[in-house]
Amino acid sequence: MAQNKTLTEEQTVSRFNRPVPGHSLTDTPKSKPYENPSMFSDPDDAVDFIVDKLNKPANSARFQKLMFAGMSVEEITNTIALGGFTGGVITPDIAEIIKPPIAMVLINMALEADIPVKIFAGDTSIDEASGMDDETTMRMMADRNPEQLKMMLQEIAAEQEHRKGNNAKVVEGQESQGGFMNMPQQEQVREEI
Repeated sequence: MAQNKTLTEEQTVSRFNRPVPGHSLTDTPKSKPYENPSMFSDPDDAVDFIVDKLNKPANSARFQKLMFAGMSVEEITNTIALGGFTGGVITPDIAEIIKPPIAMVLINMALEADIPVKIFAGDTSIDEASGMDDETTMRMMADRNPEQLKMMLQEIAAEQEHRKGNNAKVVEGQESQGGFMNMPQQEQVREEI
């Protein structure tokens, strides 16, 4: 009998829960994109194609956000190369050849946006998030780039203190009395923060 391992209390994983050996030989030939001839056989053409995709504003912003969160250029480049191969765009050997120029494009992208660049992956145990909302970015930063997160949180705290100091003064520069009449104004500032 198979030994089950419990991942969570609701889900168990059986060691027999995988394809049988030879399963891939029963699939229809050339049904996967990587089983067909690739779109590019010249590395220069492949790099041009990928750089054009990277330079689109939506993609550029997404990769900048990943690098800002602490994901290394190596991890991003490996993901792009693997995606290009599995999508049938490039062959495995071209995927390896184009990694250095793609990495240089990503490094340049980060430097232009004043993002601290992490070239190599130190810890690859964290799974890539399916979405990159602000909360996910902060969690990734806490794990991968804690120094940058600490600096960012200190800047936010300093800005909030500055706002509180400016709120204590009246528009003409006179100090407020801090009485009952000023309470709604202070509540409004707290809602903005």
